[in-house]
Amino acid sequence: MPIFLKIDSTDQKDDFYVKYYIGACYLNTKYQRTKGIPYLEFAVENGEKFLPKEVFYDLSQLYHLNYQFLKSEKMLQQYFKLADKKDSSNIRNAQELILMDSLALVLQKDSEKYEVSALPYPINTGNSEKIAFISADNNVLFFTRILHKYSGDLLIDSVRQIMMSVKEKDQWGTPQPISIQYDKKKYVSPPQLVGISFDARYLFFKMNITPENGDLFVGELHGTECSLLEPLPEGINSLFDEGAISFTPDGDVCYFSSNRPGGYGEMDLYMSVKTDSRKWDNPKNLGPMINSSENENFPFIHPNGKRLYFASDITGKIIGGYDIFVSNFSVSVNDWTDPQNMGFPINTPSDDISFVPNAEGNLAYYSSAKNNETGDFNLYVVRLEQSIPLTLVKGFIYESDTKNPIPAQIKVYDATDSRKIKYIYNPNPETGKYLMIFPPGRDYDMVVQAKGYYDHLIKIHVPYQSYFYELYQEIRLKPIFLKIENKKLGEEIEVNNIFYDTERFFKNDTLQLEKISQSKNYEPLLNLVGDIISFTDSMGLEYVNNMYAKENQTVDTSKNYNKLMGMVEDAINTTDSALLQKINNETVYKEKTNQRFFYNQLDSNKILTPHILGNDTFWIASSLNTVKSKYEVSNPFKTKKDSLNKNVTSHEKTKTIDRISYFFASGKFVVSHTYQIKLIDLITFLLNNPSLMVEIVGYADSDGNKKENMDLSYKRAFEISRTMKEQGVNKTRIKIKGMGEPKKSEKTQKEKQQNRRVDIIIQEKYFD
Repeated sequence: MPIFLKIDSTDQKDDFYVKYYIGACYLNTKYQRTKGIPYLEFAVENGEKFLPKEVFYDLSQLYHLNYQFLKSEKMLQQYFKLADKKDSSNIRNAQELILMDSLALVLQKDSEKYEVSALPYPINTGNSEKIAFISADNNVLFFTRILHKYSGDLLIDSVRQIMMSVKEKDQWGTPQPISIQYDKKKYVSPPQLVGISFDARYLFFKMNITPENGDLFVGELHGTECSLLEPLPEGINSLFDEGAISFTPDGDVCYFSSNRPGGYGEMDLYMSVKTDSRKWDNPKNLGPMINSSENENFPFIHPNGKRLYFASDITGKIIGGYDIFVSNFSVSVNDWTDPQNMGFPINTPSDDISFVPNAEGNLAYYSSAKNNETGDFNLYVVRLEQSIPLTLVKGFIYESDTKNPIPAQIKVYDATDSRKIKYIYNPNPETGKYLMIFPPGRDYDMVVQAKGYYDHLIKIHVPYQSYFYELYQEIRLKPIFLKIENKKLGEEIEVNNIFYDTERFFKNDTLQLEKISQSKNYEPLLNLVGDIISFTDSMGLEYVNNMYAKENQTVDTSKNYNKLMGMVEDAINTTDSALLQKINNETVYKEKTNQRFFYNQLDSNKILTPHILGNDTFWIASSLNTVKSKYEVSNPFKTKKDSLNKNVTSHEKTKTIDRISYFFASGKFVVSHTYQIKLIDLITFLLNNPSLMVEIVGYADSDGNKKENMDLSYKRAFEISRTMKEQGVNKTRIKIKGMGEPKKSEKTQKEKQQNRRVDIIIQEKYFD
């Protein structure tokens, strides 16, 4: 090509043969191919009769790559007029291309208006970045970077690196390479990242034993190091080639690609389910609805387990190269629906692969070679759903046993920047109901200050909403009593977040949602929310819950405030009670989290932890993460319980919850009837609170032999422990010892009676 370009710069620049050869050269390189279009256009316009018929086919390919599909069709029709039997190979390829053109023209009209953008530097660079995976919390990005080494314009080597980037203040940090342990002598290719677990704790790789046989492996991630890779079980791995893999959030179902015999085409998609014995059943081909005579690869199963994304190069259904498809599982026919091409702007005439939505489903990451002048891949993010600016959470706080409302204050802060949220309306003391208005799609820190309880911090995540629907929250508080002793030893907080699209979950067989307006008219509620915000602003309230007025403004704390609270009550009372009852019956849709907190009898200050949120400091009794459990899964291929990360260092400490004394008759170790009743109550308390332990310490008075008194004190402690173990308290939770008689003899019978006892010290271990 350099020679032809040089000729074209001379007096022979109008030579259509030279133009033709330059255009053909651009077509047959992977770099800047569409630059050949003006050269071939000149050649066709000025030398059509003298050039080979392939010029029309060549130009059609470049038009297609440049999204000029109508022009591509026109060139192909001209080529078909001139082609004969000797051109059968090109004719077949041209027929496939005209199918791509036709589909592209349809998809250009019908495709969703997705917002697609390339990930910025330092994710995308001048190298090739591809095959991205995102952690469930949307904070860690994994991808493959291929570093090219050149000598002049000649590519001499390529090095593959697995990279990890952590989000810092909503920006992706500098990617770090992941070090992977594997036997380099055993495999003909380095590890290729092909999947991650839902919590990003485990990474899945493909390595080739031979050029034709690639197996799948798993490794556990520690920082930027991945442990020694272990092969996935036989059945998933075969004597043939396996590709990418994806898991449901619980790790019990996997979807993967393989070209093993018995499929429908080259690379097919398969599913395997983990059995009760933690083994994996024989993989099942997903069938002809998903698999074709071509290649299906890069599967990703949505967290709901009913939506599958994958890439395919099936003839007649693609725009070009690999395209991304989506299929939903239909319960009514027990099969996958006909896969739909995701269309523009996600799919392009170039390869588009590895489509991975985040857990929210509002964003997806994928790899594409579109518009890449060097023919390499870049990483892109697509916004699948545009979130509404504000949403509404209706809440109810009450005492668990009595169901009575609890007077409380609620403060909410944006977890990203600790900014205090303005439109938070405290619980009505008579009903316990409250209202919160804030942007969806964010993490929040919610501080609950309830009368008679310590402050509790609740970490919540409010999902994205592409249209408005109601969110619900319940907070239950409960004192923890040792009943017969009538001692309050702690408190329990339980949070039920029903942060789901309730319309979505009660549609049985499809994820193609009807707009909410078709099933419920939210316009009055939305208008009321707007009125609440406007009225709050007009009152000059910086934060509603402390009635703080802006400078030079006054607040009418009677008439205006009562009107505002009346509007809030109206918004709360618009809740669809029938729908709430249905949700309560379908507990699978609740995000339920609870935590028990026990007091420290010896030092009440040690039980509280300072938290600075915005300009406020809170002394928090417990921090409750209502979303953490969603992202934690174990290695689906471990048969034994995973061990703790040995690199994590923490200090185990013990706090004393209470100390109870039982007294005995002189020389006796059998528990009296009075204390037997108390002991049974204590045992019930321990069984209901499995995190607690007891230390049982026996004592004796100074009467009699010193050695016998030591034995007697131990027998008293042992008798208590024996009863506990008989009633079901695990022996690992019990520690006993005998202290014998006091060092100084007692002077009175009352003092002796005080020493004929057992102290039961209730303790809780924790890590700082």
